[in-house]
Amino acid sequence: MSNHKSLEDTQIEDWFDNQGVMQILHISSRTLQNLRSNGSLLQIYNVITGNYYKSRTEHLRSITDPAQARKFKAANFDYCTFSGIFTTRSDKELIKHSDLLCIDFDHLPNLSEIRNRLLADEYFETQLLFTSPSGDGLLIRQSHGNYAKKSEV
Repeated sequence: MSNHKSLEDTQIEDWFDNQGVMQILHISSRTLQNLRSNGSLLQIYNVITGNYYKSRTEHLRSITDPAQARKFKAANFDYCTFSGIFTTRSDKELIKHSDLLCIDFDHLPNLSEIRNRLLADEYFETQLLFTSPSGDGLLIRQSHGNYAKKSEV
């Protein structure tokens, strides 16, 4: 017996994080970058934290060898360039900045405490915050408006 819901049984809140629905709709294999270009941060958050990457994330977290984990992550997870629009995935190829400050915190001892501190930060408006695929880090996207432009002057 399959544990997958039929399309008729799929609730509207399941649509953004349902891998079967995404495959039926032929959404790009680079889902996150596609949503970054054409969607919203909420859609990206729902895909990242929902069912679409769940089995891959669980498998990644079960890999104990760091080299194998990096290889699996590179081959099985999409990327998204939140900081802006690039011709290729390289800092030198920035076309337009998004005004989002993107920080990845790795190997954190207390995710919950640090997550709460980041959300309470009075200097930046957090747009997106989620646990990294490895399970021991946080990825944060914060709005910083014209800060990057002012610091370049």
